[in-house]
Amino acid sequence: MLDRFTDTAKRLITGARERAEVRQHSSLTNEHLLEMFIEMPECFAYKLIVENAPYLDFVRRELQSRLNCTSKEKGKPINFDDYCKKSFERAFLLTEKLKHKGISTGSLLLGMLQAEAPQTAPMLRGWGLNLKNMLSMIQNAGDPTNEEAPMAKLSPDITRQMNRMTAVTEDSQRIVTHAQELAKSCNTADINPHHVLLSFVFLASRGIIDVSPLDATTFNLNAVKEIVTQYLTGQTPYAEDRIVFDIALHKVFRIAGLEAYQFGRNGITPNEIALGILQVIPDEASAGLGGDYFALRWNNIDQLGPIVPAKSDTTELEVQDRFPRISLRRYNADQSTVIMIPEKVARDLMVMALDVRDDVLTIAMVNPMDTEIQKKVEELTGMKVAVIKAEEKDLNAAFRINY
Repeated sequence: MLDRFTDTAKRLITGARERAEVRQHSSLTNEHLLEMFIEMPECFAYKLIVENAPYLDFVRRELQSRLNCTSKEKGKPINFDDYCKKSFERAFLLTEKLKHKGISTGSLLLGMLQAEAPQTAPMLRGWGLNLKNMLSMIQNAGDPTNEEAPMAKLSPDITRQMNRMTAVTEDSQRIVTHAQELAKSCNTADINPHHVLLSFVFLASRGIIDVSPLDATTFNLNAVKEIVTQYLTGQTPYAEDRIVFDIALHKVFRIAGLEAYQFGRNGITPNEIALGILQVIPDEASAGLGGDYFALRWNNIDQLGPIVPAKSDTTELEVQDRFPRISLRRYNADQSTVIMIPEKVARDLMVMALDVRDDVLTIAMVNPMDTEIQKKVEELTGMKVAVIKAEEKDLNAAFRINY
């Protein structure tokens, strides 16, 4: 049955079977295979997963939850369960259609999605995987060889994203744990940003987690409860005891990881989680937190400073990644600050004045490493400048809004 799989796929399937035997599980499931995939960067399936859901901590949590409740039967031989067999069948059919000689772990991953297993498919979609994009990546990768490592090579952009995904702090872990319990109380295994928002505000208002420099006394727990209640139930009953972090929640933590990286944090704190929630469900989050994304971000910038010193062994692109970023598409700046840089000068230099604090002017720039532009702004305004990175298209949008 495994003859047509790549050597990489064979090793991972064999490893999954051995783990199932150690756990005394009665059958080999898709989840056993997925556990092996995310531990092996040299397999093609790993690339497909991390390019969509690079915050692997949640991926591991979901798989562990499912494997913990897999049935056990000591002393019996391990066979593939029905849904795993269907995934294999789909992978074989896909290989025939593409006229490939070898079957990669990527094809098997797509087979899992095509087989529509009631537990596995929703989880994969929650990770951001979809049939069209996966099929395109498999076609572009071509016929796999026995070794998948060349196919599995990640782009520099994705590698940098992976490096940004720092661990969560103890307070952040408390939020996630409380959100899981909240979902359980609502009889759902689907955990979404609304569960996390309610848990965040509840724990902060009780002084259980540290959210400084935010003022937890300004949070409105009753408003959050009223707004998010309709979103707290899901399609998967908790009786199955298999948690699912939905795609929006993965996005929250992807944003939180990026924010933590940019501010030089050693881990994702509740503040970064709040920033992620404010980006993904802005209306609900703003009502409960008493401010929008930009207000919270300024609090972080005021506390930590807008620039993180670069290490000598980092590239310029990596250094730019360490600068705080801001999206200016919906940003209405204070006009008295904006006009400190005349419109023509701002457009020529591609900078925008955002805020003045303690005689320091914070500006948004496309290239925060351009010290010449910073000097020109300092000469023009007579103030020292602090820099935040912004995308060129966002700056152009901000020019239209604010000038």
